[in-house]
Amino acid sequence: MVRSAFEGSLKSAYLLQSPATFEERHQQYRHDLFQIALLKGHTKVADLIGIMPENDHKSWRPYRDRLLSEEERAEISSRYPKAMRRALETKWGFTGLIGELSRSEDPLFSGFTGLADGYAMASHILHADIVGTAVPLDRDRRDEARRDAILLAHGVRLISDVHTCLQLRLGVGYRYIGQDPAPLIDAHQRIAALTESFGKVYEDWMGVEYPDG
Repeated sequence: MVRSAFEGSLKSAYLLQSPATFEERHQQYRHDLFQIALLKGHTKVADLIGIMPENDHKSWRPYRDRLLSEEERAEISSRYPKAMRRALETKWGFTGLIGELSRSEDPLFSGFTGLADGYAMASHILHADIVGTAVPLDRDRRDEARRDAILLAHGVRLISDVHTCLQLRLGVGYRYIGQDPAPLIDAHQRIAALTESFGKVYEDWMGVEYPDG
């Protein structure tokens, strides 16, 4: 869930970074990437239907309707050669967006590369690779004090990350439409107060995990 919030917020920020770049970026997001997704979807559905018996049955109609005609497939492939498709998908991926926003020297995205670590860890969990499966296994093997401390600290961190995404979207959105950002100060103060109400869970975890300092 937090990974989706991060990625959605980042794409919103990239789209609304500047009115000067909005049209081009919106075209890429709304149209170009959609066409590429249609082509990829066609390939996957064709593979599925190809291995199913009686794939002309009515029950498979929703899948067959997702198949492109030969003309449509040829047109999309011609308009978006493989190298272009790969470049667009890389550009609009999390790492690509983080890199471009960080290099833009836009003060709103100063230090943005620091978000990459948390997103990468969430990706490990989502994809259940060796790192993603090792993390919960390690926690389950800890004694109760260590396990409870890290679970609480991690829970607060997830809530904090969602609030960071909210503040990012608000900041970019208000700036894009030229709105007075004064209300954002109140939002920031409310979020800070909520975070403070959770107590020093991170410090408590550090004390349990690293008692020697």
